Amino acid sequence: MFIFWGSTNKTKCVGGGVFYCPACRGQTNYSLIRVSRHSHLYFITLGSGTPLAEYVNCHSCGGQFHTETLSKDAAWYESLQRPWECPSCKNQNPGNNDECLKCHRWVCGNCRYDNPSTARECLRCRTTRGGAF
Repeated sequence: MFIFWGSTNKTKCVGGGVFYCPACRGQTNYSLIRVSRHSHLYFITLGSGTPLAEYVNCHSCGGQFHTETLSKDAAWYESLQRPWECPSCKNQNPGNNDECLKCHRWVCGNCRYDNPSTARECLRCRTTRGGAF
């Protein structure tokens, strides 16, 4: 006698709306997708399934993003791309990098103190090293 027992992952659209897509760089429609694992016996699904993950699916580019992207706006993404000048060597650095590409120093986002690359926290205010300002 064979017993056909197993599990299957299923995706389901559980919501949607409009959000700022970081790939498209504009407002676009999205679907909120939930992935669940469903057990089955003889190809009959048992129960509602165990949720595994949720993600945002952009309708324009088809990109898949974490659900945290729904809380971010255009200004937040633009601040990541804004270049910054190193106070030590005056090198222009990309906004998504908190360390100077030339001298490897970093600037504290809290007090703007110029720190050496070996420091894990700001030498002036003791703030833990974070993202670019």
